[in-house]
Amino acid sequence: MTDYPALHGPSRPDWNCLVCGDPWPCLTRKRQLKELCRCNVRTLVRYLTSYLPDAQAEITGMSSADIADRIVGWCARPLEMWAVEENTRAVPDRGWRRDQP
Repeated sequence: MTDYPALHGPSRPDWNCLVCGDPWPCLTRKRQLKELCRCNVRTLVRYLTSYLPDAQAEITGMSSADIADRIVGWCARPLEMWAVEENTRAVPDRGWRRDQP
């Protein structure tokens, strides 16, 4: 898979974004990856799973489950959910609510 230039790539070993300093993948990178994978969740998960061994070895102070959720767990969630979690700014309401199953 070809990738965007690693502008919003992870700094290592802390795994924060090289550009904005947010935990990687940052909101910009998530949007880029969703676009790159054309919202194909399986492809996106497969791609990001390749980062897990290095991330789990290098990130300290987080459980392996939390690291996996940070790197891969957002992939199947609606944009409105992960965009709001990372940014406190308002996201346009598109009819999805967090309390819906």
